[in-house]
Amino acid sequence: MLARILLLFGLLLAMPVLSAAPAWAQSTPTRAEAEELFLLGYGHFKELRLPEARAAFEGALRLDPDHQQARSYLIECLVLDGDLEAARAVAVAPSEAGPEPVTEPEPQPIPEPGPLAVPLSEPVEPPRQAAVVQIDEHAVRAAARAAREAKKERRNPRRGEHFGIGLGLGGPAATVGLFAEVRPGWLGSGVFGIGSFLVARDDRIQAAAAVSAELQLSPVPWRLTPLLGVGVVGFAGPGASAIDAALASPGTGRSNVRVVPYGLLGARYDFRKTLWLSVCVRLAPSPSLVVMPIPGARLGLRF
Repeated sequence: MLARILLLFGLLLAMPVLSAAPAWAQSTPTRAEAEELFLLGYGHFKELRLPEARAAFEGALRLDPDHQQARSYLIECLVLDGDLEAARAVAVAPSEAGPEPVTEPEPQPIPEPGPLAVPLSEPVEPPRQAAVVQIDEHAVRAAARAAREAKKERRNPRRGEHFGIGLGLGGPAATVGLFAEVRPGWLGSGVFGIGSFLVARDDRIQAAAAVSAELQLSPVPWRLTPLLGVGVVGFAGPGASAIDAALASPGTGRSNVRVVPYGLLGARYDFRKTLWLSVCVRLAPSPSLVVMPIPGARLGLRF
């Protein structure tokens, strides 16, 4: 009876220890966490944020060394960065710890020949080394060039888009007008606009149309760049003579036509998604001020 009581008391003391879960079972990372890191890295990879994508793929492989998609995209990130040695190492290694070192088998003693000698077994073939991944150097250079071009286009969206349309306020449009832009390269463009204005004279409302043409330079290959250029605007209509008090126009021989040249100074910002904005001051000759500043802004779309 005393022995049974002692055994029961020992089992009661051991119950908290047996019910506790081992520490490694609570800290083991799950494959779901690795998949979340892979999806995060894939999102960075699509936007060509290679350092962030590489860090996420490496984290996924630390949690799940058998995650083949994370390994493939990590190799592609390394190739685009030009780190071929690291790409080969990741392709060869089955896990982040790398392949296990190959150990030569210990030599076995050879029995003496004799009538009772045991015949030798087949020679032990050492484990094979993992095959080295062959990477096409030309493909690597082409991929690296494509990555560099993509980075340049993110920094300067004007590089790959050569047409634009938009709305102008002030400037050569006089009030509100439309314009179209032709851009053969990121450095410069030709801009053509049309607008109109109304003026009250002698108890009557008179109108005039404004047609302009400009050559613009955007010399900085970034989203934000200064603008320099020259242009000419023509006013036609009964209200065209209303500008005579502010702007000087060469003689045209017609009372309802005015032509005014100007230079421009300003700045332009290209948003990442199609939209761009510019603010400029156009400097035109004036009979009273010598130079008349004509402020204006444009909001446009790139194509």
